[in-house]
Amino acid sequence: MLSESNKKTGYKKLNRDLLNFHTQFESLKSSPQTMMAVAKNIILARGLTLRVNTNIKIIRSELYIPELLSEYNHFVRNVYNYEKETYQRWMKDANKFEKHYLRNKNDLMFFDENKLVSRFNKEIFCFMNTVRHLLLLKFDMPKDLMILVESRYDIYYNKFQIDKLVGLYNEFVDKISKDAPVLLVMNSWCDQIKFHLQPGFEKKNSLVTMKLPQFIENSFNCLKQINSILSIIKSYEKDITKTIELIENLTFFPTDFYEENNILDISETFDKFKARINGNVAVITGAMTYIAQGINLIEHTCFGTATGCHKRMRLYYEKYENALFDAFTRFKKFRFLSEKQDELIIRRFTETNPTLDDYNEKIGFFISLYKMIEEYKYMDLGCVRLDNTKLINKFMEQCQFWISIYGKSLKSHCKTILTTFLERIMALEEQLNTYIRNDEDVSVVCKAIEEIKKTNIDADITFKDIHNRFHLLVKHNIIIPKEQFSMFKKIKTNWENLYIEALGKNFCIEDAKNRLLKSNKK
Repeated sequence: MLSESNKKTGYKKLNRDLLNFHTQFESLKSSPQTMMAVAKNIILARGLTLRVNTNIKIIRSELYIPELLSEYNHFVRNVYNYEKETYQRWMKDANKFEKHYLRNKNDLMFFDENKLVSRFNKEIFCFMNTVRHLLLLKFDMPKDLMILVESRYDIYYNKFQIDKLVGLYNEFVDKISKDAPVLLVMNSWCDQIKFHLQPGFEKKNSLVTMKLPQFIENSFNCLKQINSILSIIKSYEKDITKTIELIENLTFFPTDFYEENNILDISETFDKFKARINGNVAVITGAMTYIAQGINLIEHTCFGTATGCHKRMRLYYEKYENALFDAFTRFKKFRFLSEKQDELIIRRFTETNPTLDDYNEKIGFFISLYKMIEEYKYMDLGCVRLDNTKLINKFMEQCQFWISIYGKSLKSHCKTILTTFLERIMALEEQLNTYIRNDEDVSVVCKAIEEIKKTNIDADITFKDIHNRFHLLVKHNIIIPKEQFSMFKKIKTNWENLYIEALGKNFCIEDAKNRLLKSNKK
């Protein structure tokens, strides 16, 4: 038997526990009572009952307090009733759910615009897990729900297969939808895969009884075949694109006019020019044949023919005919390099960090060559005059082209230098004009003044460099863009003003420091 004091202590503890159990039970009842949360709520209720029963055993064996025992028993009945009502409510909803989602016939997938979407509802898996947990908690289940738990692995597998099929189909559609010619020639194959997928759109499958339908296997095989065809087409396209790039990158004029800084004899230059033309003609002719063969192979792969007449191949014909026409037109008109190649040449040259002497050497060489070949328009052999005007004009045009290329690069470099220095000036100006409120602001202004003093030497070097570049352009009769010249004058003026302002602030910064110090003391 316990002493009276121990009884009182035990009573207080058990009473506190009961209040705590009531609080937990009320929290459980106020939590979401959805169909999918049933198993969790019942498990929590069972755990609460176990802890209450432990306290009841203590009351019966040691304390013998009838009032407290009655309260505990009443609480246990409430928890049991909650558990029973929760289960009955779930069973009522479960029968409706099972009939609507599982027993009824449903389609397995549908189209959302061009995307294929699986019809499987995630709630089905939550529902099956709930059934399985309730069975483990020793609740009685109808036969239909028992069958559902037994066949859950089949349903998981079907879900996995359908998701895989949907993913493969959408991946295939994404590949072909970005390329109009491919989309056009693959349309018939798209119709074929849709035909294999058709059973999945019909409301004739039950998720409980359904084994993996044959149509999924057929659809996988069809998609595999289509993807292999698409890979073959992409391989042909890659080869055709390389051939087009080869034509686009042809140069129609030799650039090696000199060897070891000695200009070649004019007759040797003519021979090189003729050899280059003959080589380019051979490349273009071979490319036209190769591309035609590639398109025929694509047609044969897609339609089983290679006649060059299938109506769905028209976008392919237009695409590559236009590319060939552009290359051939460029050749006939002696348009030696495209704009794209101009940019490539400039980029490669500037990557070598050319000096002003490099520019002067390149531009000077082509100017001297231009003047030299101008004298060879006519050649007198005894009393016979040979007219080389057309060929020499082509040489002169190419010299002018290279002069413009290097002039464009020099102007681009000037612009880069000016822009970089302007950004530097603006940053320094912003720091110099910082409004002084505290010691940190004074430090920023002082730092800006020191930086401007150091930058003065860089500014002189930069301005001298730009001036020399402009002088070189003028010397070779290359027009300087007005905006660059105006920008140069503006930057020079802005720098001079900024430098003067920095020197002025340098004299009065000490006064600002003293005023700030007095203000801080006050």
